[in-house]
Amino acid sequence: MTTMRTVEKHVAELLETHVHLRNSDHDLITVYWRSFDNYDAPPIPKAVTPASSIIRARARLQHKGHFVPTNAKVRKQRRIKQEKMYNYAIGNIEQ
Repeated sequence: MTTMRTVEKHVAELLETHVHLRNSDHDLITVYWRSFDNYDAPPIPKAVTPASSIIRARARLQHKGHFVPTNAKVRKQRRIKQEKMYNYAIGNIEQ
């Protein structure tokens, strides 16, 4: 099993070398599985890194200010989702 630290290291490597992956979790997951899990076709085996781990690693890196999305629309949508989640977490839910 791959540790979260290793997943984050691999995600950082991909985001640094493939700028377009900063804008799409789907593309990031696909390239991650091909590059580090040697996986390329359905069905998804249990041996691949979970997509949620890859997404969390990307989110953590970008939250720290690394490898921000290059597409302005993606940045805006993620900021809106982050604000909604924050408001939900603190109990400040808009009706």
